[in-house]
Amino acid sequence: MNWKINQLEVAPSEGDLTNVVITAWWQAIDEQDGFTGTVYSSCTLPAPEGEFTPYEDLTEEIVLDWVWSNGVDKDEVEAQVLAQIEDQKNPTVTTPPLPWTSSEEVAEEPVA
Repeated sequence: MNWKINQLEVAPSEGDLTNVVITAWWQAIDEQDGFTGTVYSSCTLPAPEGEFTPYEDLTEEIVLDWVWSNGVDKDEVEAQVLAQIEDQKNPTVTTPPLPWTSSEEVAEEPVA
């Protein structure tokens, strides 16, 4: 499973602090046997308390730890990604060609 931070939103100043991260946009993605699952969302972060890490010193690992400790259930998100992959491997609903359409007609028609 790959987790990544795609974007950070910051408050330019908060008290005497600058570039305070207030929202982290994250993504969890996995691929198995050519099937891909992904969850993309954001996490609102509380005002910093105690030690403050300057924006330029942040790492993806630090921000992911913030995301997981502020309401994003890592195990639940990973289960959702894996469920998407499983649904692709073993779909419960399919869309076969219409029975009155020949395979040549289906191949020629553009998909909207």
